[in-house]
Amino acid sequence: MPKDEPELTDEQLGDLVRRLLGPPEEWDDDAAEFVLQVYGIDPSDARTYVKKLLNNLVREKQEKGEPIPPLLHDWVELFNRQP
Repeated sequence: MPKDEPELTDEQLGDLVRRLLGPPEEWDDDAAEFVLQVYGIDPSDARTYVKKLLNNLVREKQEKGEPIPPLLHDWVELFNRQP
């Protein structure tokens, strides 16, 4: 993006991606890889990124004394079980 143009907010960027690619449930592997790249995530590192994100969410909830939702707990277990 040229320097004289304002950067898009995450909300605007998400809206643009949805308009270009349709709803996430219709994305193929190429579309999903494109979205990761748009958000600055190397697709080859996506698994590690998600694993860290989930672990950070759990840690934040534990620090606040909040319960861990069952689905989040299941995802964390799944990502921590696999390399």
